[in-house]
Amino acid sequence: MQQNLYLFSAAKSYQQLNEMNSMLVDDNGKIRNYKDFKKEVDKVHIKYNKNYLQAEIQTAKASGRMIRKWDEFQEQKELYPNLEYRTKGDGHVRDEHSLLNGIIKPIDDPFWNTHYPPNGFRCRCTVRSTNKAATEEKTTIKVDKGFDHHVGKNKQAFNQKEHPYF
Repeated sequence: MQQNLYLFSAAKSYQQLNEMNSMLVDDNGKIRNYKDFKKEVDKVHIKYNKNYLQAEIQTAKASGRMIRKWDEFQEQKELYPNLEYRTKGDGHVRDEHSLLNGIIKPIDDPFWNTHYPPNGFRCRCTVRSTNKAATEEKTTIKVDKGFDHHVGKNKQAFNQKEHPYF
């Protein structure tokens, strides 16, 4: 996961610098003076290093927790062969994630390959091991772009094939 975060940071820096570089000229193709350039660059800096940063650190921490949990689930799967999808159950839960709440599938079910949390930036969902019976519902719920991978299996907080920074 550390290698994935390193690559994510490098890709993010590249995207930020690329965007800032495009600010050198205005909409008419004229080179901006320093004051105007700095004003535009400051907007990009705030977007990447204030707005995005909080979501990224929360996602990296959630991914780390879910990676650790996956390893624990694997150790206990003879006793607890199923996983149950759980949301926080408050007013901040996304509608799509609410529809997943309570779904129980076998630990090795393909469902978890695309729905194992986190399923988006700032996702607070989790799964818990259980010996309750699996549920039968089929879901067509799509997770956020770039999050339809299994962090526990690939040990990546950010999907290198899907995330726009990469």
